[in-house]
Amino acid sequence: MSAGLEINPQIIEWAIKKYSLNLDKISKSAGVKKETILSWLKKDKFPTYNQIKKLACALYIPQGYLFLSNPPRSEQILPDFRTVGSSGIDNYSQEFRDVIHSTFNKKCWLREHLINMGKKPLQFLGEFNKDSQVNDVAASISEILGIDDDLRETASNYGKFIKLAVDRCEENGITVLRRGHPRDFNKRELKVDEFRGFAVYDEYAPFIFINSKDSKAAQIFTLFHELAHIWIQEEGISNINLEEGVKHGGRIEKLCNAIAAEVLTPTLKFTEAWDGSLCLDENLQVLSTIFKVSSLVVLRKAYDLKFINGNAFRKKYAECIEKYKEIEKKKSDYRGKKRGFSFKNTFLAQNGRMFSRYVVNAALNGEILYRDAAKLLDKKNTSIIDKVSDLFNAEW
Repeated sequence: MSAGLEINPQIIEWAIKKYSLNLDKISKSAGVKKETILSWLKKDKFPTYNQIKKLACALYIPQGYLFLSNPPRSEQILPDFRTVGSSGIDNYSQEFRDVIHSTFNKKCWLREHLINMGKKPLQFLGEFNKDSQVNDVAASISEILGIDDDLRETASNYGKFIKLAVDRCEENGITVLRRGHPRDFNKRELKVDEFRGFAVYDEYAPFIFINSKDSKAAQIFTLFHELAHIWIQEEGISNINLEEGVKHGGRIEKLCNAIAAEVLTPTLKFTEAWDGSLCLDENLQVLSTIFKVSSLVVLRKAYDLKFINGNAFRKKYAECIEKYKEIEKKKSDYRGKKRGFSFKNTFLAQNGRMFSRYVVNAALNGEILYRDAAKLLDKKNTSIIDKVSDLFNAEW
């Protein structure tokens, strides 16, 4: 037997079956010959550490899985916070699986790329955990990302606010992906009722995925909810239903909801702005304008501070959801008919500006093949590399 790290071939077989993979696909993704993988399965040879990292990414599993005695009972790649007790849901749609796997591939590649570049772990991560205080975590997020009154005043609407917030995330090493379709298949949509977002923690390359089929207002809260997951080092899948959050949701989700609400609507300023002499609708309008957030976020905060009771919260929540759906549909129809398709804005939102730049530069410098770079960007045509490069060059 050759030198290497002994892994359990049953895990490879389990992953192949679980995710409908084949040796040809694994071979290309891991950058090793099919015969080599067969030798690992037979235990004639063992992979090196670098090969294990690439193999794990190709199999859509954490590296540690390859050393387990038996395949894991759960298929979950990420903890699932969408159910009571975070017990998980087995029947993920194929579209949902695709974006999880794609995001993990991106994270694995970027982590290795940054380490090879000599980059250090992000200094602001690792300080907090699930036992940290809401105000402490919220203060750190606000400080690091610069979420303050100036930013709120700069943003004239929800779309501009989330763009500015995403820019701050990317500037600090957090990749944010916003898309409503898996990969490059425009007919296959992601469903909001299945998930709103998820966070993948990594000290070098954390990723946040936001379902862009959701309203812009809802995406804002999802972004900061997932940021809270990153800050407390608890990655996972979220479907942030604030109405159900009153009665359900595990400890982690409640904590992340509270952190997000505190970042977006600081308690002291919120309390000062709330006017008990006004009706609920008037307060929602005033505070949404002040904090540049949706009525849902204001509702959540008002409920947490006991300015409104549960019945008032749930009733108004339902009304707001229907209102946002109507607004977003009208905006979508208008964009499709009047404004057309913006490749630049859509592509960078889907793949993240920072991640796209790293991938394109690596391809241009010959560090990875154009084919592999295009795959990382969820595109089939390698011409995408030069096209995106021209976008970045035009910005300088």
